[in-house]
Formats: sequence, structure tokens, C-alpha cells
Amino acid sequence: MILKRLKDETRSSHQATEKQLDLFNRMLTKQEYAWLLGRFWGFYVPIESKIHRVVGLEELPLNLSARQKKTLLWIDLTSLDWNEPTIQALPLCDDLPVLDSIPQALGCLYVLEGSTLGGQIISRHLQERLGITPDNGGRFFSSYGPAVGSMWKAFCETVTAYSNSPQIEDTIVDSAIETFAAFGRWFEAGNKIEFDRTASNETRQLPSRNS
Repeated sequence: MILKRLKDETRSSHQATEKQLDLFNRMLTKQEYAWLLGRFWGFYVPIESKIHRVVGLEELPLNLSARQKKTLLWIDLTSLDWNEPTIQALPLCDDLPVLDSIPQALGCLYVLEGSTLGGQIISRHLQERLGITPDNGGRFFSSYGPAVGSMWKAFCETVTAYSNSPQIEDTIVDSAIETFAAFGRWFEAGNKIEFDRTASNETRQLPSRNS
């Protein structure tokens, strides 16, 4: 029942977060798209670090290293002419969900892995509107490419097998809801930031680390 619970009980949080992100209206130009990737970088870098520190999680058949998105974001940003100092200077989110246990990590991963499904739609939009493909800045939203379905199925099987008590299910669901909320807060803060990319790519007005 955990998958049905996750779908049903996170629906309102999911919809609210999608509204806050408003992704398609943030990708009208390559400049806006790059800024968007910078915000994703600021969330994924610290959240993936927290996930990888959860004791015992690596023993589950999740293949965590293959699911890491930090590398894909780095590839995309450098493909869009961002240099290493600029990327490393991007603010990192410090308002993250608590991830002190395997169930909490699984709830968080439900959100991150579920986003790879919608990412396929965004990937097609990027190619049609901006000419961006996985080869020139679109790796993050393409994620696992043709393996998206099988990666999602494997994740769902792991969550189902692990969820062997009501208490574990409750914790997974609560963590997923909090992850959606944290994601939304991070992007809501980003709405207040003015971003300026110069023609030379050398000077940018970057948000503060607390933004």
C-alpha cells in the first residue's frame, strides 16, 4: 500500500510544488534555463550529500551512485558556458528535510526519483523550444534516458519491500511531503533573486548562500 499512500497523500504537496516551480515559464531562453539549473544544483548537491550519509541505505538495491544528479547538472552548466568558479559559488539550500533514517531517505528519494518521469516531458520541451538536447545541456532532465521506466520500477520495488510496518510507511510519507515543501521553499526564494548574465560570461549577480 505504500505506493498508493505516497501518491494519494503527497498529491496536494506535489501540485503546490509544481505551481511554485512553474518550470515551463522559467525556460523561455537559454539564460533562464541556465539559471533554473543553478537553482536545481543548489538543492540537489546538499540533499544528495545527506542521502548518501544515511547509515544502511547503501545496503538496499537502489544503485545510489547511478541515481546521482549532481554530475548531470555539472555537465549541463558547463555545456552552457558556466565555468567552475561560477558553479562552485552558487548558493546551496540549507533548509532541507531531516534525513536521519532509511525511511526518511526513501521518502525523499520518492520525490527526486519521481521527478525523472516528468523530466522526460521537460526534455522534449527543451529540444523543441531551445534546441537543447542531452548532448548540449539537457542531461539533467533527460536523467536515465530510455532507462527511466526501469529505474523507477526498481525504486518502487525497493520501497515496497522495505515498507513492512505502518510506522515505516508513515515516516516515508511524511518525509516525501517535507521534501516537496523544502523544494518549493527553495524555488520560492529564488523567485526574489535578480540574475544577470553578461555577454562575456565573466560577471554574474549571484544569490547569497542564505537565499
